[in-house]
Order: sequence, then structure tokens, then C-alpha cells
Amino acid sequence: MLTKLNSIDRRFIYLLLLVTVSIGLIVDVKLPAIPSNQVRAAYDTIEAIGKDLETHPEKKDKLCIIGAEWSASTKGENGPQTRALLHHLMRKHIKFAIMGFDPQGPDNVAGIAEALAKDYGYVYGKDWINWGYRNENAVTPKLKALVRDIPTAMEHDTNNTSLRDYDKLPIMKDIKDMNDVILMIDITPSGTADAWVAFVQGVKNTPFVYSPTAVMAPEAYQYLDSGQMVGMLTGLKGAIEYEYLIGKPSDATRQALALSIAHVLIVVLIVIGNMGYLAEKRRKQAERGA
Repeated sequence: MLTKLNSIDRRFIYLLLLVTVSIGLIVDVKLPAIPSNQVRAAYDTIEAIGKDLETHPEKKDKLCIIGAEWSASTKGENGPQTRALLHHLMRKHIKFAIMGFDPQGPDNVAGIAEALAKDYGYVYGKDWINWGYRNENAVTPKLKALVRDIPTAMEHDTNNTSLRDYDKLPIMKDIKDMNDVILMIDITPSGTADAWVAFVQGVKNTPFVYSPTAVMAPEAYQYLDSGQMVGMLTGLKGAIEYEYLIGKPSDATRQALALSIAHVLIVVLIVIGNMGYLAEKRRKQAERGA
């Protein structure tokens, strides 16, 4: 009987996974979240920047740059991360600019920003701006240019309005170079963090928060250890923890139960597979002994 566990039809496994994940999404049970050190560090950084802007009004026009590198394929992880981070930035009255080297990325983040802007009184061109997509083959030269002269490097926003048209884009009036940037956030499923660290953070020592998909996170720990990243949101888990910290449960929190159930199912299937393997091994040994 146990030997049959080693050859369970994969279609049954997929069906079982579908059912368990669906139950997790339907049942409204909020699991407790324990923020990791790197998520709490990202939260504390934005909190500290917000307090600094309150006590130093002369800094209120400085920007946070958001690198938007994700597309529809990683919306499940990067989408909730983006929403949680934007909630926090807007709550702390931190102005931000969106840019990206993925064709879908800036528009994806801008869509979330537009949805949240009403709740926080954010006005496009005054409190936030979308610089839009830049060719992914020009990551290095574009980031290098960004350090020296932001208006020249980015030129215009997604409406093709010049960044030097301060009547339409007052947010850009006092933005000259990276000295006018107080935070960088990279929301990405790719390895763009290396470029941000090498060509921007390493030059200006600007606080850098990394928000990757879970599979990309291990590559970033060297930068966390060195202090070149001040914090990190790791995949959906990072978004869940961040929603908990800002008190805004949303998509990530709703998916937490489904994610946990899926992980339990995987562990159970691994145990079952090993039981089947051991049973089959004993059966073959018995046959050889006979």
C-alpha cells in the first residue's frame, strides 16, 4: 500500500493544490505576522524620513525615486509590495517619482498610485510624478546620468511634459541631481539592485530599500550586511509583514492563509513521497533477500 505513495498522479496533486489555495483565499482568517528585521528596517527608514521632513520643512520638496521593474507576471508579489510602500510614503507626505526599465513597470506602479492618491490628497505633478519607461539596455548610462543631472537624464514624464516645465510639474522645481533624493526603492523581479547599488547608492550613499520577488532575495543579503541596503521586502511574505506594520491589511494579508496552506501541503507531499520511496526500497530489498 505504501509503495503506491511513490507514484501519485500529478494531476491529483495539482487538483489538491488548487482546492487548498482556493479555500485559503475564500476563508477570511488573518494569520499573525511577525515582521523580519529587514522589513522592519525598511519601515523604520521611511518613518525616520517622514519625521525628518516634519522637523525640517526646507526638505519637503525632496524626492523618493521608485524603480518599477515588474510586469503582470510578478504582480502577485510585487503588486502588494508596491501598494504597501505607497501607502506609507503618502502617509508620511513623501513626494515620489516613478521610473523603470521594464515597459509595464512604471504604468503598473502609477495605476496603484492613482488609486491611492485620492485618500491622501496627492496631486500628480505636485506630489508625485511618473518619469516612465527607459530602455532596459540603457540601465547603466541612465543611472549614471541620474546622479549628475536628473532633468537632463529623464527629460520628460509619461505625458511628454518637460521636467523643466515647472508650471505643469512643480514637483521638479527644486530637483537637480541625486542630492535632492532622500530615498530609493527598487521593486523588481530582476537583478537591477546591483546597478542601483553600484552607480547610485555607492556614489551618493542614498538610503536604498529593495523589494524583490522571493526568488531574488538571497542575492541581496550581501548588500544588507554591508549597509548599502537599509531594508528589504522579500516577496509576498515581505508585503504581508509590511501591511501589518502600517496597519493596512490588503491583498497580501488576504493571501497569507493560502500561502501558508500551500506550504503545509508541500511539506505533507514531501513526507508522503519519502514514505513511498522507503517502502519501495524495503520491498526491493525483501525481494532480493527472497
